[in-house]
Amino acid sequence: MNENINANLNNKQELHVVLGVSGGIGNAIAKELHARRQQIVGINRSGMADVPDGVKVIAADVYDLKDIIPKIEGVTHLYNALNVPYTKWREQFVDLSNAFIKLVKATKAKGIVIDNLYMYGENVQEPFHENMPYLARGSKGRVRSEVARLYDDIMKNNELNIIVARGPDIYGPGITTGSFYGDRVFGNAVQAKSIDFIGKLDKPHAMIYAADFGRAVINLALSDAAYGEIWHIPHAPAITQGQLADLIFKELNQETKVRTMPNLLLNILSLVSKQLREVKEMKYEFERDYLVNTSKYE
Repeated sequence: MNENINANLNNKQELHVVLGVSGGIGNAIAKELHARRQQIVGINRSGMADVPDGVKVIAADVYDLKDIIPKIEGVTHLYNALNVPYTKWREQFVDLSNAFIKLVKATKAKGIVIDNLYMYGENVQEPFHENMPYLARGSKGRVRSEVARLYDDIMKNNELNIIVARGPDIYGPGITTGSFYGDRVFGNAVQAKSIDFIGKLDKPHAMIYAADFGRAVINLALSDAAYGEIWHIPHAPAITQGQLADLIFKELNQETKVRTMPNLLLNILSLVSKQLREVKEMKYEFERDYLVNTSKYE
């Protein structure tokens, strides 16, 4: 299946390869590319994913260039929608990003990086914009800052054709444990359970729907003028977590049911739960207005 994936392509056609195609954003990107009649190959470890007919999915190891390069021969656009578990960021995220950079260099493809906003830090008092310094002090924010600087240097030196697309917390199909608005919010709600939030319910918090993220990323990827830049992806106007809960339960025709975790309980549980320990670090997002300036893209 993977030996001649571009056998039917002529030299003028493009081949879009989505790393992490089974994840929520990778899947959204693949579906949007398919809707635009692009030639697509999805990559993950299993070789299986829920994708539209005609999208090939191949098992490959991004760390092993000898394994993956023959499987994506002819690639013109390479999307990094890969992620690692929250508890493994310190050990794996920088290495994963370096592996992607090596792959872009080896294939001479255009690289499109899916990113978040953690690198800007905890003490930002205005909407995040692309020219902000990276001042994160938490461990995950520092990891994101290190990776962001890798891409900044590459773009500054014109080493590769790279786009960095950044968005806030994601929700939508396929977004489960990897987001604050996955299983604990939408997953609980559709099971008639209480939604679990952290932080305050009355502060506006930017969120982005996965399919909207995918569409915006493809608009960038297909525009030569977008390369060498960081882009904050537009999204619906920020609402509070309380408003989000009301919208969800209204759609389900149920009474709004919300739980929030008190600071004391979060502190205690984080002593025994690695996942909650990582969540605790990001609680600052939900204690104040969390807004994004997307005027550059708009």
